[in-house]
Amino acid sequence: MSKSSTRILLVRHGAVSPPADCSVYGDLDVPLSPLGIRQSEAAAIRLREEAPAAIVSSDLARAVHLAERISAQHPGVPLRQDPRLREIHRGHWAGLADSEIEERWPGALERYRAAGAMLAPPGGESFASQAARVRAALDELSAQHPGQTLIVCAHLWVLRIAAVSALGQSLEELAKHWFEKCAQLEVHWSK
Repeated sequence: MSKSSTRILLVRHGAVSPPADCSVYGDLDVPLSPLGIRQSEAAAIRLREEAPAAIVSSDLARAVHLAERISAQHPGVPLRQDPRLREIHRGHWAGLADSEIEERWPGALERYRAAGAMLAPPGGESFASQAARVRAALDELSAQHPGQTLIVCAHLWVLRIAAVSALGQSLEELAKHWFEKCAQLEVHWSK
């Protein structure tokens, strides 16, 4: 790691319990499931040997829970939230099942998926917009902590954006990267 880059360990939150029949939740603040709570505890234990300068999370409860568990393993390490690390905003589709989206917006979900999810759902955010805010957050963190290690607790699409950015790939490659619940991605980020 160069002295100017920051080692960022991005960790995806644990399994959630979305509302019944909800297949699209994005940045809705859905709770962790009992499995997600156990996954968060296991991730915290896995990361206890790290020496982070700070722990940063999305402001959504599922990421905050994970960050708090990790923070308990690192007394005295600053813990803060950054809403720029939120999951993508799904707009009017948030909280709905695929079948309900199809009923309300015939063909829109198919067009969305065919476009590699590069379109914004009605009232929602595009991946380009999400990528801009996530990259800005990681740039700022890197500038504040050059040569240090950070732990960032976030969401699937945040980890995907970090992965394609670190690899120099386009946003069209986002869906090719998959991270299980509480998976960890290490990137070396330079502002």
